[in-house]
Amino acid sequence: MLSSHYDPEQLAKLTAAFDQAWPRVLLANGASTRAEWETLRQRLADYILTCASRGEFDPDMLTEQAKRVLVKREGAAPNSQHAA
Repeated sequence: MLSSHYDPEQLAKLTAAFDQAWPRVLLANGASTRAEWETLRQRLADYILTCASRGEFDPDMLTEQAKRVLVKREGAAPNSQHAA
């Protein structure tokens, strides 16, 4: 179960991770419709919150993990993994 109770410092770190990862995830996945864009944003947020529920709050680590999971690689099948 994902915790919805984070202190302000933790929330700032989670927000920073999202803000760092989002441009790369969006660009790499080529969301072309509003629905695709929203789905991708939700996947990124869910992934970051899943990591936080396991105690990970380092923005750089969260960003790198999210990019590994959510960025499609050329020539590779999309990664359907949602958590590290």
